[in-house]
Amino acid sequence: MNYQTSDEDIVLDSTLFVTLPELPVTVVERMIYPVPAVDAITITSLVGVADTIGLRFLNATGRLVLWGSYSNGLGSQELVDISKLSPGLYYAELATRSKRSVQRFVKE
Repeated sequence: MNYQTSDEDIVLDSTLFVTLPELPVTVVERMIYPVPAVDAITITSLVGVADTIGLRFLNATGRLVLWGSYSNGLGSQELVDISKLSPGLYYAELATRSKRSVQRFVKE
């Protein structure tokens, strides 16, 4: 689990994200809470397929502000520190090699 924040524009060369524009947004298979959040959010998997999940957090203007990855399994939970993010609206993009979901959350 390695998350990084950025104040600069980022270019990702991870093959996990190369195919994202071609993937349809799927039914939400992960739940993000609490909303609104203060210091951290929890991502809970609602499916039992083991896979690596790529995370990208974008602010309301679409700028990449946080990214990372974690291993997934039924009921798995991942705690993501968002304490360094400014208050506002964010989009969490969660992706495997074949699926993608986008959820929004508010940071207070």
